Amino acid sequence: MKLTLLKEFFAGFLRTRHIARHFRRLALFESLTDASVSRDVPPTLAQTLVTAANSEAAPLLVRLGSHVDGLRVQEADALRVQYGLNEVEHEQPLPWWVHLWHCYKNPFNLLLTLLALISWLTDDMKAATVIFSMVVLSTLLRFWQEAKSNKAADALKAMVSNTATVLRRDMGGEPAHGLGRFLGAAALAAEGVQRIELPIKQLVPGDLIVLSAGDMIPADCRVLSAKDLFVSQAAMTGESMPVEKFAQQQDAKTLNPLDLDNILFMGTNVVSGAATAVVLATGNSTYFGALAQRVTATDRATTSFQHGVNKVSWLLIRFMFVMAPLVLFINGFTKGDWTEALLFALSMIVTSTLAKGAVFLSRKKVIVKRLDAIQNFGAMDVLCTDKTGTLTQDKIFLARHVDVWGEESDDVLEMAYLNSYYQTGLKNLLDVAVLEHVEVHRELKVGTAFQKIDEIPFDFNRRRMSVVVAEQGRPHLLICKGAVEEILAVCNNVRHGDINEPLTDELLTRIRQVTAAFNEEGLRVVAVAAQPMADGRDTYSLADERDLTLIGYVAFLDPPKESTAPALKALKAHGVAVKVLTGDNELVTAKICREVGLEQQGLLMGNDIERMSDTQLAQAVETTNVFAKLTPSHKERIVRLLKANGHVVGFMGDGINDAPALRTADIGISVDSAVDIAKEAADIILLEKSLMILEEGVLEGRRTFANMLKYIKMTASSNFGNVFSVLVASAFIPFLPMLPMHLLVQNLLYDISQIAIPFDNVDEEMLSKPQRWQPGDVGRFMLFFGPISSIFDITTFALMWYVFDANTPDHQTLFQSGWFVVGLLTQTLIVHMIRTPKIPFLQSRAAMPLMVMTGVIMAVGIFLPMGPLAHYFKLQALPSLYFVFLPVILLAYMALTQAVKGFYIRKFGWQ
Repeated sequence: MKLTLLKEFFAGFLRTRHIARHFRRLALFESLTDASVSRDVPPTLAQTLVTAANSEAAPLLVRLGSHVDGLRVQEADALRVQYGLNEVEHEQPLPWWVHLWHCYKNPFNLLLTLLALISWLTDDMKAATVIFSMVVLSTLLRFWQEAKSNKAADALKAMVSNTATVLRRDMGGEPAHGLGRFLGAAALAAEGVQRIELPIKQLVPGDLIVLSAGDMIPADCRVLSAKDLFVSQAAMTGESMPVEKFAQQQDAKTLNPLDLDNILFMGTNVVSGAATAVVLATGNSTYFGALAQRVTATDRATTSFQHGVNKVSWLLIRFMFVMAPLVLFINGFTKGDWTEALLFALSMIVTSTLAKGAVFLSRKKVIVKRLDAIQNFGAMDVLCTDKTGTLTQDKIFLARHVDVWGEESDDVLEMAYLNSYYQTGLKNLLDVAVLEHVEVHRELKVGTAFQKIDEIPFDFNRRRMSVVVAEQGRPHLLICKGAVEEILAVCNNVRHGDINEPLTDELLTRIRQVTAAFNEEGLRVVAVAAQPMADGRDTYSLADERDLTLIGYVAFLDPPKESTAPALKALKAHGVAVKVLTGDNELVTAKICREVGLEQQGLLMGNDIERMSDTQLAQAVETTNVFAKLTPSHKERIVRLLKANGHVVGFMGDGINDAPALRTADIGISVDSAVDIAKEAADIILLEKSLMILEEGVLEGRRTFANMLKYIKMTASSNFGNVFSVLVASAFIPFLPMLPMHLLVQNLLYDISQIAIPFDNVDEEMLSKPQRWQPGDVGRFMLFFGPISSIFDITTFALMWYVFDANTPDHQTLFQSGWFVVGLLTQTLIVHMIRTPKIPFLQSRAAMPLMVMTGVIMAVGIFLPMGPLAHYFKLQALPSLYFVFLPVILLAYMALTQAVKGFYIRKFGWQ
C-alpha cells in the first residue's frame, strides 16, 4: 500500500509540474534568467567625478600622485598593488558543491527526501528510487539554470578594448612642469616620456592616456587637453548623438555626472578628435563598474508578486503545520496504528503542498526562468520606459525643410541634398536622413546634371562644411551646411523668395526666433547657405566661406512609432500609467510626448533629482511623468521609489544604462535587439520594441494571473474543507474515513482536472484593471468556502453511516468509497462555481477544455469504485440508491456555494 501511495504521490507531483508547463505556454515572450539585485551607486562616486571635473588640472594630478608627463613604471606598479587590476569584476561564484546544496535545500525537496527515506526504511526501494530521482532532477535543473548568471559579467568585460595608449616617464627622468608639456610626440620624447600600448587591465588611477577617434574609453578619466573631441555616450545614456568634451568644465553647478563636460566614462568611445586624459578610477570603482555590479549581483529585489507569494505560502504552511499534527494524533490515538497515521498525516502535508499549486510553481521561478514575470505584467500599474527606440523609432528623420521665415521650401531640401551627397567625409546621421529623400536625386538628375568641383571638409572649430558644384552651363555654386550660429557668422544676405536681402539686426533677431521655436519643439536645426562662385577655379578654401546667402534650415527628429499613441491610450484604459525616463534633453522629450498624446504632468531633470532627498523624490514621482537628462542611477532610483510607494513597476529599456532599472523593477522588459547586458538584466524579452506588444502582454498577464488565482483559491478552499472533514471523521469514526491512497488519488484526479485552467476564459471585468496579490483574501476565501464542502461531507458521512450501515471497520471500504466519490465530485464542481463572480454555466462559461476535463474526471471518479479497478484502489461498488442521493447533494452544494459567493462579493468584492 505504501508503494502505491508513493507512486500516486509521485504522479501527483509530476502532474503539478505539468501545470507549470501549461502556465508557461501562456507567456507571450521568452523570459530570462533570475540573478541579482541592484545596489545604489556609492554617493561618493558621483561626488568624486563632479569634484574632479571642477578641479584645476595641476592640483588634481597632485592628488592622484601623478605628473603632467605620466607615471613612472615603479609608481604605476605600486598603485596597481593598491587599487588592483582595471577589470570589471563580478562576485565570485560559490563553489559548485555549495551552490548545489543551495539548489537542494528547499522545503519541498526536504519533504520528498523524508518520504524517500521512509520508503527505504520500509523496504520499498522502488518508491524510494523514484522519489529520490525526482529530487535529483529538480536540483540539477536549478543548478544548471543559475550557473548561467555569470554571462552578464563576461559580456561586460567583452565591451572594453584590449589596450590603451599610455604616457610613461623614463625611470631616470624628472617630472616635467606645466601643462604646456602636452604638445605632441616630439615634445614628449624630449622630456623622456614614452607612449606605450598597455593592456587596459594594467591601467591605474593617475595614468595619462592619449585618445583618438575610434578608441574605447578604458577607465573613468578627466580630460586634460582636447581637440575637437566628440564622444558617444550611448552606452550610458542610450542617445545616439555624440557629445563634445572639453578640457574645462563649462558649468560648475552641474551635478549629473553624465553632463560633465570634461569627464570620460569607461565603456564609451571617441567618435572624432583627440585628447589627453588622466585616469580617475579603474575597475569596479568606475561608473561602468558600478553598473556591472548591479547587473551581476547575486540577489534580486523582491517583486510585488514574490511578496504576495511569500505571504500566501506562509499562510498555507501554517495551515499545514496545524492540521497535519492534528490528523496524526487523532488517528494515532483513536486507531492505534501510528505507522498508518504517520503516512496519512504525511499525505495531508502533500495535499497542502499541492494546495498551494501555482504558488509553489512561481517560487520555482529559477527553474522555469522567472515564471512570475508574466504574472507581474498583470499586476503592473506603472510602466517606466526609455524614449529612444521605445516611444520613437531610434532613427533620425528629416522633419522640416524651410526657408528663412519658417515656410516649407523645396529649394532648401535640394541644396541640403547636394551638400550631403557630394561630401566625401564620414556621413553622420543627419546626412543619412537627408539622403533618404531619393526623389530629390531623381528630380535634380544629380548623376548627370551636376559635377563636383571641390569640397571644404567639416571641422569642429567652424562646425560647418561646404561643397562646390557646377550645374551644366551655370557658374560654380558653393553650398554650406552647419550649425546655425556658425552659418550666420559667414552670411551677409538672406534669401526671400526669389530675391536676396541684406542680413540686418532685425532679420537676425527674427531668424533666431524661428530657430529657437524649432529647438523648443525638440528639433535639431541645421542651417543651409549658398553663394555662386566665379568660374575658372578648381580649388576652394576656408576663405571662400564668406558673404554667403542664408537659404533656410533643415530640422531633424527621431519620430514616434505609429503604434505608440494607440498603445499609450490602451494602457491608460487598462489602468497602467506610463512614465518616460530618458537621458535625452527635455525639449526633445516634451515634443515626442506631445506627438504621442502623452499629457505631460511635470518635468524633472537629472540635476533636480540629484539635489532631492528620497522623501522629496518619492512625492515628486507620483505627480511627474516625464524625466529627462537622467543617469542610470537616476532611473534606478525612480523605479525603486515608485515601488516603495506601493506600485507594481515595469521598466522597458535596451541599453547598458537601463540595466540597473531593469533589475530593480518588478518586471524588467527588454527586446531581442538589445545589448547583452540589458537582456541579462531583463525578465522578459519582447520580439519587437513596441508598446502594442506590451499592452497585449498586460492583458495576457492578467489572464494568467486570474487563472493562477483561481487554482490557488479553489485548491486551498477545497483542501481546507477536506482536512476539516477528516478531523471531524477521525474524531468520531472508528476507522480511517479515507485511506492515504484514496486521498492522494483524489487529489491527483482533481489536479488533472485543473490542467485546463490556464486555457480557461477570464471575464472581461477581470482584465480592465491591474491584478494585485491580496494574500489576506486567500485565507478569508478559504475560511468562507472551505467549510461548505465539509457540510456536505458530513452529510455524506451520515448517509453512509445511517442509510447504508457503513458503520463498522468491516464496512469501512463502503464508507470510504461513498466519501471518495462525493469528495471528488464536489472538489471538481468547485472549479465552475468560484472561477467567476457570475452565475456559472449561465452568465459565464468555462472554456471547452476545462468543461471536458472536469466532466471526464467526474466520470472517472464514479468509475473507480464501480469498475474492475475498485479492488486495486481498495474501493467497492456503491448501491444504486446512493446515486439517487448523489445529484441532490451536488445540487444543494452548488446552490449553497452560489449563495455564499453572492454574500462574499457584496461584503469583500471579488478578485
